[in-house]
Amino acid sequence: MKLAIFDFDGTLFLEQTIPFFINEWENQGYPKGRLIMIKSKIIGLYLQHKLKLISRDVFRTKVIRFFPTIFTGMNKQEIIDYFSQAADNADQHFNQDIIRELRQAQADNFHTVLLSGCYTLFLDIIGEKLNIDTVLGTELYFNQQLKIDYLNINHINGSQKSSVIRDHFASHDINWEESRAYADSINDLGLLNMVGRPIAVKPDQELKRQALAQNWLVLE
Repeated sequence: MKLAIFDFDGTLFLEQTIPFFINEWENQGYPKGRLIMIKSKIIGLYLQHKLKLISRDVFRTKVIRFFPTIFTGMNKQEIIDYFSQAADNADQHFNQDIIRELRQAQADNFHTVLLSGCYTLFLDIIGEKLNIDTVLGTELYFNQQLKIDYLNINHINGSQKSSVIRDHFASHDINWEESRAYADSINDLGLLNMVGRPIAVKPDQELKRQALAQNWLVLE
């Protein structure tokens, strides 16, 4: 089996998902009061990141773990409904170059993988729309009352992606040399180094330097 692994934020999806989810919350007509706490917390974390008090991975992990508090009081179906509407509005933000790469990979019999730190409740819908074989992301678990278990959110950050892939496909015979991965961030370097054909997509400066030094394909 050969894999074609696609990162989501900044790669397949040209926006960052948390700001997108915030806009969706407003556009779908949910209570605006809840956004005040969410936005102020995220701004505080962003300032910590900019002051180099926390790394980019830690910043993203804290945001991913905190954002679901916006759903306080909502049950599982109500949360799914929110993500379903968001997924319907996500299409306009897809990177069409990567959609073409995805379609070509599917035509060439790659096993396609969507890998992201984003929530699987959202990614599963995207994966179904795009006929992606495997979706791996951050799970949101629910208690017996079908409310989110906020203490059990295990975010997949960039540095963990390679181990997540290896663990998930441990029982499969993977042709890593023929496999490919698409990502935009230096934090995804471990994932890109796993495969024989790494592709940097609209890469940040550090990843672009790495890609050019190793003669990887760069899609701007």
